[in-house]
Amino acid sequence: MLSKKHKVLLATAVALSMILIYAFFMTDVPILQEYISPIWKTDSSGEYYVLKAQWAIQNPALKSLLQLAENEPVSQSEVKEFISQRLRRPGGDFVKNIEEEVREKYTEEFTKSLARELEQNLRKNITESRYQEQLSSHKLEEEMKLRYLKENGALLKNEIIKTFLAETSDEELKLKIGQLDSLSIDSGGYFKNIITKIIDDFKPSGKGVLSKGKSVPLNGLREVTDPPKSRKDLTRRRTRVKPEDVDDLRKKHDGFVAFLRALSTPSMDIYSGNGILLAAGKKHMIGALNAVIQLREMGSELPVELVLDLKADYNKRFCEKVLPQFNGKCLVIEEILGLEVYGKIVPEGFPMKAIALVLSSFDNTIYIDSDTFVIKNVDSLLTSQPFLQTKFVLWPDNWHKGTSPIFYDIARLVPGEPVRRDGLSNEESFALYISKDKNTEILFHDLDGLPPFTSVESGQLVFSKREHFRSLFLALYYNLHGEKYYYPLLYQGVFGSGDRETFVPALHVMKEPYYLTDWEMKFSGVTREKANEPGEFYFDESTMVQSEPGAAMKFRQTWKEWLLKQGLDSRLNPFQNGEYTQNLMKKFFEENENLRQPEPLFMHVHSPKINALYNEISTKSRYDYLTRSIKEIDGGDKQDRLGSKDWELQFQAINTWSACEGMNDNAYWDSFHVNRKEVCKKLKEYLEILKQDSSDVEAANLKFLRKLD
Repeated sequence: MLSKKHKVLLATAVALSMILIYAFFMTDVPILQEYISPIWKTDSSGEYYVLKAQWAIQNPALKSLLQLAENEPVSQSEVKEFISQRLRRPGGDFVKNIEEEVREKYTEEFTKSLARELEQNLRKNITESRYQEQLSSHKLEEEMKLRYLKENGALLKNEIIKTFLAETSDEELKLKIGQLDSLSIDSGGYFKNIITKIIDDFKPSGKGVLSKGKSVPLNGLREVTDPPKSRKDLTRRRTRVKPEDVDDLRKKHDGFVAFLRALSTPSMDIYSGNGILLAAGKKHMIGALNAVIQLREMGSELPVELVLDLKADYNKRFCEKVLPQFNGKCLVIEEILGLEVYGKIVPEGFPMKAIALVLSSFDNTIYIDSDTFVIKNVDSLLTSQPFLQTKFVLWPDNWHKGTSPIFYDIARLVPGEPVRRDGLSNEESFALYISKDKNTEILFHDLDGLPPFTSVESGQLVFSKREHFRSLFLALYYNLHGEKYYYPLLYQGVFGSGDRETFVPALHVMKEPYYLTDWEMKFSGVTREKANEPGEFYFDESTMVQSEPGAAMKFRQTWKEWLLKQGLDSRLNPFQNGEYTQNLMKKFFEENENLRQPEPLFMHVHSPKINALYNEISTKSRYDYLTRSIKEIDGGDKQDRLGSKDWELQFQAINTWSACEGMNDNAYWDSFHVNRKEVCKKLKEYLEILKQDSSDVEAANLKFLRKLD
């Protein structure tokens, strides 16, 4: 951290050199007593600074402007955009005079002083080798620029800048503004450095797991198994790793965690602003476009970034014409990391998603998979209580964890005493539960110090990268070394794989807060008759439905308070199977009739996917374009949970537009040996089939798309 003296100096420089974009560190080192009001407040630290009196005295116009200041910060991009618009106004003597005075008064003394202090702080807080590494890879000058421009530079409100530069016509100032980007840190180099650490410096050197062993039996979260999935049950005849390889994994894990802890918060050159992120390979681009269009249909106004894997995936029409219509743009992992670094990582699958999460430019980020459709405006998630309190919101899967105790040994997460009761029926006594043998009779993930038993469904995530960059990079570490080491330990045969079970462990290791939505995930699909058993039916699940986290948090708080009033354990699971819990929930809602249940927010349509191209080439579940795949929830009534909207009709109408009008580049389709015109014909016919049994044919009328015509 900078000293108080230097912070005050920086506040002075901000009011002049930041607005003028004059130079880097133009200030002197005057006596602190000369600093008086007006007062300035930073957007990040909450500390107050004062401005040197003589500036306000000598420049009455500046004094009046300073008195208009408010706390709201101004971003670099806003400053640059606005100043560029105002430069052609006549006049400009006021700004020019100030710039000349700045040239005369400010010397290199402050630059040298701050450089010395930064060097001392670096040497004090990190090892000599780490200091030398930062010196060579990032350079002290860039670190100084980063701190100056981004931690102390965002002090002035738009209105101040408007008035301050209203009369400027200074050609030299125009040139300086054009050079603003030269003060930015190299984000590509930042990512390359960290990912190189993951894949080279801290790469495990063992041969991987010795054997995967017997899979952990799969049970839903509603079920209570007897015996519970104890430490013994998760260890005996499960995933095995040689002791020497466990030691190596722990050593490398320790090293990377220490590396992450030594990193300072990324600058706003790397992460800033709010936005929505998707990641897709070439075959999932239409699915991603569908998801983006649905975002706009639901009223979302946040910018979108779509992260592609390869340069070869970049489609000029898609990225430069179609996506910008929806305030979206493409980023390419291979371009950001460079061919050398990119070539060392697994070029497909879940690691690509984990990389996309850290490479996109947004700070406050709503991530959705390319097969996830929102059914409300999700922009408000960034102002919801769960996000504001933790800056990381996740949603539950239907299944439990099967994580091996070996993983927690490697990650140094030490299990303590029982604090949860997921391994216990709601009607049983917790006092008796904690008296049982911890190794054999208590659910392992009920122990303090470990993540809860609930697994994560990561088709949607909401997080701040500046708050949680360490956890995100640690999750990336698990994914890049997943297939050989961490996936077998994290899952042990439990349903699913990939990134979904890497986030919560990383958050626990880094001791960072998060909120796992307190409302169960539901399946949507269609009840079908079994082909070979007439009269027998099954529920054909296609979609995972996730609900509002804010309402879920309110529900769980009210539930806990109500249980305590009943003299019951506030940890009882409201969704547990059994008549006892059903009666308890019925009574709860009778006595809390005004409590709003969380409404559905996301529909993760994963099998079959609504993607016109992928449906033609997939070897998995596919649309037959004759029957529905989204109709009800868990075999029950759709009306109560999903409302009257015919979501499948709306999603398929979007899919038809994407294939027939949006992504009508025949070369794209030809690269997969798929005839686009034939696909469009099938899609249009299918829309008519869907309309025949729909009570909401208006769902096919897409308001946002009509605006584009």
